[in-house]
Amino acid sequence: MGLTGFRKWADIFNRCAAGDNTALRDMTLRDRFEYAAWAAQETGGRLGVLTSLGAQAIVNLHAAREAQADIPVAFIDTGFQHLETLAYRDDLVGAGYPVQTVQPLPDNALRAQELVDRYRPVWEKVARDDWMLDASDAFDALAGLVKREPHARVQKDVGVSVWATGRRRDQATSRAELPIFAFDGQGVLTEFNPLADMTSKDIYQYQKAHDLLDLQHPLVKQGASAIGYAWEDPYVAKGECGMHVQTPQTGQIVDVVGKPLLRHA
Repeated sequence: MGLTGFRKWADIFNRCAAGDNTALRDMTLRDRFEYAAWAAQETGGRLGVLTSLGAQAIVNLHAAREAQADIPVAFIDTGFQHLETLAYRDDLVGAGYPVQTVQPLPDNALRAQELVDRYRPVWEKVARDDWMLDASDAFDALAGLVKREPHARVQKDVGVSVWATGRRRDQATSRAELPIFAFDGQGVLTEFNPLADMTSKDIYQYQKAHDLLDLQHPLVKQGASAIGYAWEDPYVAKGECGMHVQTPQTGQIVDVVGKPLLRHA
């Protein structure tokens, strides 16, 4: 397809994101990845998969590999994952999924550990909606150190212009209007959430249809559904992880860390 075809698809995808999903009705998950990879390439970019190796990670990894074998996959090892998550990464690599691990810079890792040592008792015992401002800012600062900075660095290193995420509309009220595809006014793909309109049942059915149940996260096999930092209960739903939103930048801690480098609208 040429530029005219690209603009046609951009228009269709933007209408889908606005609520008109008729154009996506017959598209498989693999189709979505194929078109996202093509759209990125048409404007000189590259599609990648960003994964926390959480409960549904294998779905995006499988669909991406089926669509285009050389789509890069990045996993950010924050240093605070469940041990089962790191073992899961090794299992996926052993199964032929090219997961590239990125870690925080050494100085940032030390600063992150200081934040965890200070605020973990609050984060563990107090519901997120009831955090005092300094605890909330500290959590955002932690995400800046161990998620957003490595994210920006690997994006530059592998030349990715847009990431496929694992976000879904049914995960949180803040994601209720999440688009599957979004393009800017120049026809550049700026956002790709291939699972946006899928439910937990859809995720399970995809895994079952493609014989992926054995490649689920070990904690998922034990009933977990929300796998984040090691101190967070994997059996309890959480709010935003700090990668995709910017919280108000106030307080000394955030001044030190700086503003988020990237934002997924």
